[in-house]
Amino acid sequence: MKRIPFLDSHTGGEPTRLISEGFPPLGPGTVAEQLATLEQHDNFRTQVLCEPRGNDVMVGALLVPPADPTCQLG
Repeated sequence: MKRIPFLDSHTGGEPTRLISEGFPPLGPGTVAEQLATLEQHDNFRTQVLCEPRGNDVMVGALLVPPADPTCQLG
């Protein structure tokens, strides 16, 4: 079993799960390109956001390195 650290919050009326590590490798590129890669790993999304660990209204967020060198996060 792999442990995936996360931080749950209530953001703008929505439950949000921020995941900072443990997600599939997304490779280099823009955040949009990384999202396209992540869509190939839908099993990861369902495991961390759906029942029994989450619920049907939970929002997922991944903390990724910046694609733009002028930014601190992706």
